[in-house]
Amino acid sequence: MWSWDIGGFSGEIPTVELYLRSVAFGTFSPIMQYHSEWNGAVENRDRTPWNIAERHQDARALDVYRRYARLRMALLDYLHDEAREMSAAGIPMMRYPHLVHPEAAEFLQQDEEAYLFTRDLLVCPIVEKGALAREVRLPPGLWVDAWTGETFEGNRVVLMPAPLEQLPLFIRANSPKREMLLAAFALF
Repeated sequence: MWSWDIGGFSGEIPTVELYLRSVAFGTFSPIMQYHSEWNGAVENRDRTPWNIAERHQDARALDVYRRYARLRMALLDYLHDEAREMSAAGIPMMRYPHLVHPEAAEFLQQDEEAYLFTRDLLVCPIVEKGALAREVRLPPGLWVDAWTGETFEGNRVVLMPAPLEQLPLFIRANSPKREMLLAAFALF
């Protein structure tokens, strides 16, 4: 299992954009957590969504965090089962797509940030400030946009919208958990 601290552990408070992009990434990591060092500074530097919202006078920090936290809770049983089964098989929950699809390695390696989470999800984090769209290199096979339910043929590049409220994310179309996953995303 691998984790990190949403919004960073120390230093300056992140912008709302950076915080919410890290929340999206953290939601699709084995352990979703925010945590920060105690700092004797006069200002509160914790990474809670309410502190970020108050600090920047931007309710989106709390509203979007709440939505991702609810999504994470809707996926909890699925993630627990995946963690148990993948661990027993010696497979990490997060891995580069080209490790699963070596036949498309040259194509998939051109996207250094995208990763497979569990056996069913392709996660495409937003890492550029101000980005509202992202090119996605889909692995071989059919992939379903988790937010819209639209199906895409793999082995190609698609330009996906990436509003601050959601990152491009796909479900493996032939997953036995497809309908359960789509139902969880529909609640988002």
